[in-house]
Amino acid sequence: MGDYVMGVGPTRGRPSPGRAHVAYALTAVFSFYAALSGYRVLHRKRPDLGQRPAVLDWAAAGITLAASATLVILGIAKPTPRFQELSTVAIVFGFVGLSIAGFDVLRFVRPPADKRAWWYKHMANMIGSYVAAVTAFSVVNFAFLPTTVRWLWPTMVGTPAIAIWITYYKRRFNVPKSGAAASAA
Repeated sequence: MGDYVMGVGPTRGRPSPGRAHVAYALTAVFSFYAALSGYRVLHRKRPDLGQRPAVLDWAAAGITLAASATLVILGIAKPTPRFQELSTVAIVFGFVGLSIAGFDVLRFVRPPADKRAWWYKHMANMIGSYVAAVTAFSVVNFAFLPTTVRWLWPTMVGTPAIAIWITYYKRRFNVPKSGAAASAA
């Protein structure tokens, strides 16, 4: 219980920096990447005008892919008692990180045709970063919940909320203007 949450602060009275857990650090990598990627996509809004990923984008995606793959492997291998307890969490978060960074790499290589793709990516990642903050709060403060629930409920609520929000905006952006519809008729 003297572990550091997300590698930044003690969960109880006395600090013990040597006891920071690798699962928290690896989770922090993909949580940070969500915010960074959500911000960096603003610099790549117009790939048709040469706005391409920078070295920072490639490096951050690579680090996140490696950290997320490590989470999945450690979640499956369960090398320590803590990973035995957090196995499901490590696997879920590992696949989330692999998805976020993996889809970014695909977008780096083949930019999406949708001119609003940057908007959806920005929204998803920034809200996802908020979900990560709620997760950290939950892990530290909701001791009355079972461990796996404490870690995963924000993701289980946040992911469908992000999908609903993006779907709403896709529909809203694709509604024809009433003036254009009248002139076409």
